[in-house]
Formats: sequence, structure tokens, C-alpha cells
Amino acid sequence: MTAKQLFQSLALILLGSTLLGCGGGGGGGLVSGIGGTGITASGTITGFGSIFVNGVEFETGTASVTLDGNPGSEAGLRLGMVVRVSGTVDDTGTRGTASEVEFDDDVQGPLSGPIEPDPDGLSSTFTVLGVPVRADSTKTVFDGVGFDTLAVNDWVEVSGFFDGAGELQATRIEKKGDFTTFRIVANSFLPHQVRSTVGLLIRLGLGKIGIGDFCDIMEARRVGSAGPLAPACGLCLTRVSYAKPLGS
Repeated sequence: MTAKQLFQSLALILLGSTLLGCGGGGGGGLVSGIGGTGITASGTITGFGSIFVNGVEFETGTASVTLDGNPGSEAGLRLGMVVRVSGTVDDTGTRGTASEVEFDDDVQGPLSGPIEPDPDGLSSTFTVLGVPVRADSTKTVFDGVGFDTLAVNDWVEVSGFFDGAGELQATRIEKKGDFTTFRIVANSFLPHQVRSTVGLLIRLGLGKIGIGDFCDIMEARRVGSAGPLAPACGLCLTRVSYAKPLGS
């Protein structure tokens, strides 16, 4: 990968998170698999006590909950989140017991304009990190912001389903605080690689170096040429993935 290609893949980090969520989206939001007494369902949380997904009330007292790849609890789940639930459902098809509940946002970052309302005024479209998003005043759950108060440069986390045209139909939009998240994925890491990369991107974002300088530094691959390291505080390993299951 050339420095130019690397920059293109990382530059959006300057505006926020560069990775789209892996879970949540993906089509219909209906029960996606049934095998024996176990089920796997993907759908929107429409109620609590424990949680209601696709009209099924799942007890979650013994379920493991994962939020954006991190261990969580039912307290972190919210209305409108699109989750993947594994567990069992009784013969009535209305009650079940969840063993796992997973949530990953579909996209998180700054809202880009223009915000274009539909003629009926009930929905509007905009983009987040290049992803087209549609918000509905009657169907989307809003947290920290309202349908009428969405504004360009708001930092938002969006959950929903992608339609056939690739537009994200938002079921939940949450306005986040003013912070920047760097998410970096690689098949291996050198000492201080993440802190060095983040430090260099911050210098680029602040205008202390230009894009040409950034590319030159990345192409040179010289230790220390990226400048000051970003502080270690806040640096977290969130996930380790294996191409094959361990022991196989």
C-alpha cells in the first residue's frame, strides 16, 4: 500500500471515526436463522423488560452484551438500536431467552450537509462519513438531538438498516460529545505505531504539515520521523480477530 492509499484510508480519522460499524445493518432485520431450538435474530429494540426485538420479548438476565465490540450490559442498550440476538424462543413465538446481544453502530462521525428535507417534511437526508442517511421524524429514535435540531457538524452515532440503494434508514440517531475517536485496524502493530500514526494525523489536521509532507513521512518509514507521539492515555485494544478458530 502506498502512502497515498494509506492516507486516503485514514484521512477521515481527522474528522472522527473512520470505520463503519460491522453489525446492526444488513437488510431486513428479520429472524435470520433458526436451528433446532436456537435462533439468531437481527432487529430493532422497540421496548424493554427485558428487550423487545421483532415483536419477541427476550429475557436478558443471563445474556452477554457486547456494545461496539466491548463488553457491556443491558443498561447500555437503547430504543432504536439494531441488535443481533442469539437465544431461544418458545412455541408462541413471542417470548424468548437471549444468550447473546450484540450492538455495533452502522456509522459514527460528523454530520455533513446539506440536510435535505423531503417534500412532506417528515424525513430528511444527509451524509455521515460519506454514508447517505435518512432520518424519519416519526420512526427514528433521537437521543441528545431532535429531528428539527440536527445540524451540520453534529457528531452522531447512527443505527439502522441499509436499503437496496445503499441508503441507511436510521432507526436511532444519538448526538455524541465533542471528541475524536481513532479506530485503527491492522494485521500487526510495531511498537508505538498507533500513537505515532495518531500524532502525525493530529499534526496534519492542525495544519502543521501538508498532505505532501504526510505522504513523504509515511513513504520514508523512518522511526521517529512522524514527530511527537500521541499520549498513551485512551489507547485501548478493543478486539482481536483470528482467520481460523484457535486449535483448528
